[in-house]
Amino acid sequence: MRLLEELASELRWSWDIDSEHPRSYPINTDHVFSEIRRDLRENRPRTKKVKLRPPPPPKRFSDLFDEGLIKTVYEQQHDSSYEAAIRLAGASRQGSSNAFHNLMKAARAAWEITCYGDHVIPRPKIHFLHRELLEIAEDLDLDTLTNAGLEEFFEDVCPCSKTHHAEAIRKLRKRKKARSSGS
Repeated sequence: MRLLEELASELRWSWDIDSEHPRSYPINTDHVFSEIRRDLRENRPRTKKVKLRPPPPPKRFSDLFDEGLIKTVYEQQHDSSYEAAIRLAGASRQGSSNAFHNLMKAARAAWEITCYGDHVIPRPKIHFLHRELLEIAEDLDLDTLTNAGLEEFFEDVCPCSKTHHAEAIRKLRKRKKARSSGS
């Protein structure tokens, strides 16, 4: 499949560049994943680029924040889902203060990214490479494959140079399922 070969090639190139600075956010790899997911979900050819317009000036405090960016930053820093953190922060129970604090840190990081650019993106605490590949597999309707089938997909596409195992993929799928169900 030409799309998978193109994905593997672009990921290898971006991961090699990002690996030169292991303490920094892997922006090139993240950009490749974002473009590929957008093109797959919108069923667009891979060559089409979109020009972005600058946002209107803020009028309210909440206009300073991009909730999608906050969600992305939060989920790359924590193992729980953004939605679960919002629910916990809004509840008056144990852990709500901590969840609120973590959400505020993600909001601050998102604001700094918006103001100062991509070079201030915090390095993900949760390794996102395999999680993003699992998302791509879902977009390609490969999520119906067995863990061994996905192991082959990871071996073909993943640039991490590690051997992939069906058991590790099973655990990754289980964590992703728990995350999406809001636990």
